[in-house]
Amino acid sequence: MAVGEEVAQKIEALKELPLKALQETYGGYFPSKQDMPTNRTYLLHRIAYKLQELEYGELSALGKA
Repeated sequence: MAVGEEVAQKIEALKELPLKALQETYGGYFPSKQDMPTNRTYLLHRIAYKLQELEYGELSALGKA
């Protein structure tokens, strides 16, 4: 499997999940969050970003600026 292909497949699989499953996945990655988002697009973006962050590491300080 090519670099990043596994992450891309996980992100694609997220698109098929029902909202409740997305919320459970989000809760697994962000357990300290009090409010559970109900916006599907927001959940997809946040989970996808987290998957990429875990795979490739965080952005540098320059990248965050």
